[in-house]
Amino acid sequence: MIDEIADLVQAHSQWLKDKTVIKNIPESEWVEITTPYLDRHNDQLQILIRKSEGNFELTDGGYILADLELSGCSFESKKRHALLHSTLNAFGVRNDNGVFSVVATKGNFPLKKHCLVQAMLSVNDLFIAAAPTVASLFSEDVKRWLDENEIRYTNDLSLQGKSGLTHRFEFIIPHSREQPERVIQLMNRPSRQGAIGAIFRWIDTKDSREQNAQGITFLNDEETKVKSSFVTTLQQYSLTPIIWSKRADFLNYLKA
Repeated sequence: MIDEIADLVQAHSQWLKDKTVIKNIPESEWVEITTPYLDRHNDQLQILIRKSEGNFELTDGGYILADLELSGCSFESKKRHALLHSTLNAFGVRNDNGVFSVVATKGNFPLKKHCLVQAMLSVNDLFIAAAPTVASLFSEDVKRWLDENEIRYTNDLSLQGKSGLTHRFEFIIPHSREQPERVIQLMNRPSRQGAIGAIFRWIDTKDSREQNAQGITFLNDEETKVKSSFVTTLQQYSLTPIIWSKRADFLNYLKA
């Protein structure tokens, strides 16, 4: 069995060697390496390498982040920067103004090259699903904030509306002597379509809740500025908008 596995490992090494193409870039100190690994466009990933002070500098040339940004994946938020930083750190890869790079010696060149390629693939895969990833992080942030401020709640409930449809609500704060039940939705990226959905879910559901139950929508403004007209629209349909950066203003209301 071990001999068979050894043959498979050798076959993989040979495949990697056969599918790797190396060529000089004219009038440049860089050499281009085309690897057999595919990006999200099914194109082979390419890295650049040059001699640098007796070592070797390897880089993606800025390809990965530039390609994601062209596809509408912004890296302006702190969350995405943190995700990017932690992913690259796991592979020992630097990010210099959007360019991924590593420095290798002759002794560790195979490992460093492997780490750079894997970092490129990981960042690419990570941010293809950036919207749901950040949405999940926003939900965790809200939950953490509620816990830190000792706000009681039940989370992740599915409620049936008048239409017969079932709607998911992230949090519900039960009624107290001071306040009625508060049903909370989260909107990670405020948009017209998102507002319509939030309004429909609340209108469809509120009559089945306790008398005077109130609807709340947390709006994530870390990536997208929330327009005043957007806030007004939610208010017109009896939804209380809580902009994430101003959440402290509603602390007493939520704790009551």
